[in-house]
Amino acid sequence: MTTSTPIEEISDQMLRDLLTTDQITPQRYLEELERRKSLSTSKKIEDGGPAFPRTERYPDGEAHFYSGMSRRDWFAGQAIPAIIRQCASDLNFIDRGEKAEQYFARKAYQVADALIEASKSGGEA
Repeated sequence: MTTSTPIEEISDQMLRDLLTTDQITPQRYLEELERRKSLSTSKKIEDGGPAFPRTERYPDGEAHFYSGMSRRDWFAGQAIPAIIRQCASDLNFIDRGEKAEQYFARKAYQVADALIEASKSGGEA
């Protein structure tokens, strides 16, 4: 299920696109930039932005943004089958008190984070 995404959760590039296509006012754009600047000191997991973003415009001209899942979630979901195949016989997670599902999920997100990091450098590891 896809939900409407508040402006606070869209990427910086999407925010710029909204400004250039007159979907938000310059004042709202500047307010959002200032809000983001004030939050920049907090640590946030890099999720790679939305995997399948889309914008719908309603008859009254208002734009609604739908981001769907993040690229991080998408990559982790795609990695899970291979992670389970490769790691099913690895019982090290038991020593750490993890359940198999937690171990597989953690490994899948490690792969997803590596993919996002690689995508920042054009695929160069």
